[in-house]
Amino acid sequence: MLAARSAERPGDPAYVFLGDGLNESDRLTYRGLHERAGRIAAALAPGARVLLLLPPGLDYIAAIFGCFEAGAVAVSAAPPTATRLDRVLPRLEAIAADAEVSVIVTDDAVRAFAEPHFKGEAEWIGLDSLPDAPVGTPGPEGVAFLQYTSGSTAAPRGVMLTHENLLTNCRSLISAFGTGPHSSVYSWLPPYHDMGLIGGLLHPMLAGAPCYTTSPITVLRRPMRWLEAISRHRVTFSGGPNFMYDLCVRRARDVEGLDLSCWEKAVNGAEPVRAATWRAFLEAFGPYGLREEALTAAYGMAETTLLLTAADGLTVTSFDRDALAEGKAVPGAGAELVSCGGTDADHRIRIVDPETGQPCTDGTCGEVWASGPSVAVGYWRGERFGEWIPTGDLGFVHEGGLYLTGRSKEVLILNGVKHHPHDLETLAETGEDLLRPHCSAAFQTAGGSVALVAEVARGHEADDLSFVLAGIRERVSAGAGVRVDAVVLVPARSVPKTTSGKIQRLLTRERLLAGELKTIARQGEVA
Repeated sequence: MLAARSAERPGDPAYVFLGDGLNESDRLTYRGLHERAGRIAAALAPGARVLLLLPPGLDYIAAIFGCFEAGAVAVSAAPPTATRLDRVLPRLEAIAADAEVSVIVTDDAVRAFAEPHFKGEAEWIGLDSLPDAPVGTPGPEGVAFLQYTSGSTAAPRGVMLTHENLLTNCRSLISAFGTGPHSSVYSWLPPYHDMGLIGGLLHPMLAGAPCYTTSPITVLRRPMRWLEAISRHRVTFSGGPNFMYDLCVRRARDVEGLDLSCWEKAVNGAEPVRAATWRAFLEAFGPYGLREEALTAAYGMAETTLLLTAADGLTVTSFDRDALAEGKAVPGAGAELVSCGGTDADHRIRIVDPETGQPCTDGTCGEVWASGPSVAVGYWRGERFGEWIPTGDLGFVHEGGLYLTGRSKEVLILNGVKHHPHDLETLAETGEDLLRPHCSAAFQTAGGSVALVAEVARGHEADDLSFVLAGIRERVSAGAGVRVDAVVLVPARSVPKTTSGKIQRLLTRERLLAGELKTIARQGEVA
């Protein structure tokens, strides 16, 4: 596809890097990317596993395509920094060992401080001086990328994605969101896997749309920069996890000249989509041209390359909370859920009873299973996937739309009734300004106790927090009928998350029980 774009539209911009998240600092045309990728490909052997340790930017994009052109297998991870080398090096070494990496591609700065400390026999290659070389042509069945899972409920595993997986999922994105040469894409997401890599960087290539990209840190430090960039560059497609939409609402200011009428698809995915977030976002930015029909919820996972289902616009349905706890989706007051839509013609989902393995009828809760050409081959050095793959996510189908309720490994079962942790976390954080939003973890211990760990907003660590502890217990009890045995308040950035922002509840439990979480205030104990 890159070769075709280079021949047909050599001078058109393929990727534009916005150094400050808003203003252009570098760009690659289709021909420029093709040539740079070819130079990288010359240094790589077909079939080699290549670890990419590059910051977000055009070099990283060129290295990905260089691996594709060489027929090598790309393995990417966020590069270390000199100040955090000790913390991140063990994870990088574990990925390199698991993937049997033979080459590490990086820049001179990272290589200088990281290579002397890195265990293993991999060859290090810098991007500063590479030879010219012809471009290769890998086959569609060949493994293109090892996509390591987020690790939200288990240790990360390398998912083997073929060129065909990537192509079919990009086609699904185009089908679901209507992107094409008339579109433009903006991605601030981490480019190292699924939503940032495939949705943000590869899908625009297939669509023939220019892609504006920047470092995630730039936007996380100033969330409104995301919306300002959409307005300035007339972006039609951009998305992120639910927490980023909430951040924009909290940081919303009267931005002179902000015009979001160009934004055709604002995609929300990678974590539970909250109806309250969508309403607040529309209320805050509707006056700036944002249209309700642009708001789109989507669902997918590393094992399905990226996208599995997508909604056509915003559909929010209220369900009876007690019925949901018993595994039935009955419309009624209580729990508002957002539809993640359905699949395209090439993919299928079904809801399966996790105990019997039998398909459930519509309106019955169970585990989501997926099938189709975007389902990966299997795990690197692990199991191969069959026609259907269990996702580990729980949900149900109602009027053709998929509604998600939680993760099977994280469900709390109390007196035979199932409760989903994100419901308890939402209740705990509601109306409490001293807690950091989307930074709580609810879980159940092996002894049956319920615990909830929540981060305290910066600057309030020394406050009297006894009323916060009591308030969390009261809201969870009143809203969900759940008695929280222990509430633990911790400093900001204490609750572990994946690189895509998902709460790692099981790891939080492990650290709490091991005494590894610094505690500001606590009420109750766990068994």
